[in-house]
Amino acid sequence: MPTASNPYWSGWDIRGSAPTYAVGIHHPQGHAKRISDVTATITPSAYLGAAGSGSGFWRVPFWSNGTTEGGSSGSALFNQNRHIIGQLRGGFAACGNNDADYYGRISLSWNGNGSPSNRLRDWLDPTGSGAGFLDGNR
Repeated sequence: MPTASNPYWSGWDIRGSAPTYAVGIHHPQGHAKRISDVTATITPSAYLGAAGSGSGFWRVPFWSNGTTEGGSSGSALFNQNRHIIGQLRGGFAACGNNDADYYGRISLSWNGNGSPSNRLRDWLDPTGSGAGFLDGNR
């Protein structure tokens, strides 16, 4: 990779602590990068608030600045320490409303369903360090 591109490799946090501030970076409908942030309390939740679906998601009640739209799914949710804590699964946020979004919690995706093809730990901690977080770097 050319040095001039100056890539940044995002860090992650699997400890499962609710963030005090969060940022979503996404490309809605393939458009240029958008950045949304939230200062409201983010809580563990069921998916779309559905009863019986557990608490495997972070619920962003509304965005303080910006929003997500269709095509943003899979994008990262970063905590106040610039660590990825979730991936966008869905929600109803869009231009013109203040509805919630739901991010899969990386702390749960870490072990997935227990096999290398559907858990993150094999890909993000291949040496098995057992670290709870990893800072991003250039």
